[in-house]
Amino acid sequence: MLENEDGSGQLISSQKLKMILDVCNSKLEVVFLSSCYSESEAEVLLNAGAKHVVCIQKTKKVMDEACIKFSRSFYQALFSECRTPCESFNIAQQTLSISQGLEGQSALFIMKTRNSIKEEHKCGNFTLFRGKSCRVDKYTKGIRLINNLPTRPEPFIGRNNDVRQVLQHLKKGNRLVTITGEPGIGKTAVSKAVVHYLKERDDELVKNGIVFLNVVSCASLPQLIHTFNSAVEEGDLQQLIMKVEKKDTMQVFKEVLKFIKSLDMLLVIDNAEDLMYIDRNILKEFLEIFMHE
Repeated sequence: MLENEDGSGQLISSQKLKMILDVCNSKLEVVFLSSCYSESEAEVLLNAGAKHVVCIQKTKKVMDEACIKFSRSFYQALFSECRTPCESFNIAQQTLSISQGLEGQSALFIMKTRNSIKEEHKCGNFTLFRGKSCRVDKYTKGIRLINNLPTRPEPFIGRNNDVRQVLQHLKKGNRLVTITGEPGIGKTAVSKAVVHYLKERDDELVKNGIVFLNVVSCASLPQLIHTFNSAVEEGDLQQLIMKVEKKDTMQVFKEVLKFIKSLDMLLVIDNAEDLMYIDRNILKEFLEIFMHE
């Protein structure tokens, strides 16, 4: 199953997987299947062109704790210590074999490789390439606003379609998306799931980051603006805010907006209905200033 752009799943056959990899000229150096009984899937990926596949024996079930410990050790060796995939696998297996209570789990992990008939498997180092970088110019170089995201809602089951609908609205270019519903139905949980989805995938929509505002304690426009200023003050805009001569809340707000207007970012306003109960004009005026700037 592969993930579509909107977060939904799509089933594909092993033949189609190989065709996709061939067309894209993708070189799968390492694939890690940390799910139980995954040896059969490893064969599919090897046939599709993967050079190394770490998996679990097809008749065995592995403990979550063992998977976490093994993967932490494996990735540490692979990326931080620049070991080869085979060396990293051996290090992770050794680490697990001497871990109290998990000794027997190490043998469940196996490394399958594409061995040629005429020559032995050769395992070398490879370079880890990062994804698309943020837009770079003299004003926005390296600016990131992801600094105040709430924790991911756990567990979060049965709301994937809601998350997908919000993502679809954003990807269609809608600048304002409103999530409505009865109190306690899970509007905040959906919002949190959306921002973590975007953060983890470094989406084009949020090249420069996300600002998450919980406005539950705001009772006036100045308080709302102060909450926004505080959210970005701890991030990369701290030096910009410090340069504002007068620490007037509105002046700082407009200076920040003037700077971030060229950024690709997402602003999430949580508990907005609380503002509406107090005075619906508070949110209206805030958005008018924000969108105008």
